[in-house]
Amino acid sequence: MMIVRHLREEDLDEAMKIYASARAFMKRIGNGTQWKDSWPPREILEQDIKNGNAYAVEEDQALKGVFVYWYGDHAEPTYDQIYEGSWMQEGPYGVVHRIAAKEGSHAGRFALQWAKEQCGHMRIDTHENNAAMIHTLEQLGFSRRGIIYLENGESRIAFEVF
Repeated sequence: MMIVRHLREEDLDEAMKIYASARAFMKRIGNGTQWKDSWPPREILEQDIKNGNAYAVEEDQALKGVFVYWYGDHAEPTYDQIYEGSWMQEGPYGVVHRIAAKEGSHAGRFALQWAKEQCGHMRIDTHENNAAMIHTLEQLGFSRRGIIYLENGESRIAFEVF
């Protein structure tokens, strides 16, 4: 049975392997630019752990997936402006970022379902070439809401569910 728990420092090596595998998978499916060769860096994960936002999906005491999650009003500043669409609902929402899972484990789907159960209203974004994530989000009832821009100016497709 899968569970979600806080990611710990002793999980970092395994988490980095999961991210490396996810980057390789994304390249295989035509999305080699979203995380390139090094995203996310270990230092970001260390900070996520310190902030209490890093989570692990575990099954039979083995790490199957990793993600960050937080909740609040204006939880993600890049979501304050949405283009070519609009958000369905205002108010506090949960955000999932940097989600990665071992191939075939369904830990990513499990993480998204867990996050939605925590808050009921979620927003998330992904790269236009991330067909696997787009498919998963749509299967879980997320609807495409428009385009957001990251701090570096790159565009992402914005999704929402409640």
